[in-house]
Amino acid sequence: MIKRHLVLSLLLLLCLVLMLGGDESRLAKARLLSRSLYYPFLNSLQTIRSIRQARIHNRTLHEQNALLLLRVIDLENRVETLAGSDIPFLPTVQHLIVADVIGFSGSFEQRQLIINRGTQDGLMVNDAVLNNQGAVGKVVAVAPHHATVLPFSHPQFRLGVADARTHVQGILENIGGHQYITMIPIDAQVALGDTVITSNLSTVFPKGVPVGVILKLERHPLHPYRQALLQPFANIGSIEQVIVLLSRKGDSDSLESAGY
Repeated sequence: MIKRHLVLSLLLLLCLVLMLGGDESRLAKARLLSRSLYYPFLNSLQTIRSIRQARIHNRTLHEQNALLLLRVIDLENRVETLAGSDIPFLPTVQHLIVADVIGFSGSFEQRQLIINRGTQDGLMVNDAVLNNQGAVGKVVAVAPHHATVLPFSHPQFRLGVADARTHVQGILENIGGHQYITMIPIDAQVALGDTVITSNLSTVFPKGVPVGVILKLERHPLHPYRQALLQPFANIGSIEQVIVLLSRKGDSDSLESAGY
């Protein structure tokens, strides 16, 4: 109430000042007021409007790019199926939604993403999360207006993946702060530079979502499998927007619900 009276008093005082003096004096004051207050105020409103329109346009483009990415993945899976592959074809994602990253929980490797979408937008636990570069993580907790995303950089995250060239499968996990593909057979013909995608074993992600590129192959003398150092496509530290796939392909007893 006090602020309202104060604003009204300032406006009345301003009107009184403008009315004092002759015509030329009032005209000069009006011009000064226009240059110092009115036009800057209009410019500020136009800037705010432009920023808002740009954000809406950016969100639309983000969603369109995500749809194109999923359509490409869908077509690649169909071509592979028609070519006689024994890899089963997963149902097409029914719907997706763009969300802004509004915060983080945890620190360093334990960091999780907080997004501004929740149950009122249709999100559920185990929904897949990606961006235009590739896989990001999955939803692990949901509230009415926000949700928590477990990213692939988290030590508890696991994801079934495959080499796009050879179809050799493995498991994406965080080891010592780096992303590795583990459980690679010794005789697998994977190579440096190979692209890694989500595999058909995943019940959260559709098969074929890009994950990263193999940088290095490693083998412990006493271990029956090899592992590969991965360079992920998505940069968790700089993500501002993500796409949530509102699909229902898995159940609570699946491998994916445990992190794969």
